[in-house]
Amino acid sequence: MKKLIILLVCVFSSIFLFCRLGLASSSPLASIPNPVGSWQTIDDVTNTKRSIVYIQLNEQNQLVGKLIKINFRPGEGPNDLCVRCSGNLHNKKILGMTILTGLAQNPENPLEWLGGKIVDPESGRRYSCKILLSADGKTMKVRGYLGFSFIGRTQIWYRL
Repeated sequence: MKKLIILLVCVFSSIFLFCRLGLASSSPLASIPNPVGSWQTIDDVTNTKRSIVYIQLNEQNQLVGKLIKINFRPGEGPNDLCVRCSGNLHNKKILGMTILTGLAQNPENPLEWLGGKIVDPESGRRYSCKILLSADGKTMKVRGYLGFSFIGRTQIWYRL
């Protein structure tokens, strides 16, 4: 009798766990898009494809983004250095540069990532940054700003 009770408890526990896992995978949170992947940036002036940024999660579960492709303008090339950048990015190759760092997911809005920094390799300036992923995960608003979020500029990046 004791073995039968233990067996039934194990069976019901397994069924309960299986149902919980099934419900979790069909929950709204399971379908929230993730910004990890390759993103096409658009030149603000010419409205043409400018670069591809690859975004991934680091060990601290924060987003980092690296320039993996640049559509070079006349006079630019793959060995160009960030002469206007400061600190550890000064005179580093722009192609392959990590330009996006430190973005943490907003626990109140899982489509939003906050508290990061973004570097504009053309100007060398470093801005505070936040991103907002579209519900379908196909576009992302990347906002760079100084001090307050309303003092800045937003770009739309497109998932590749």
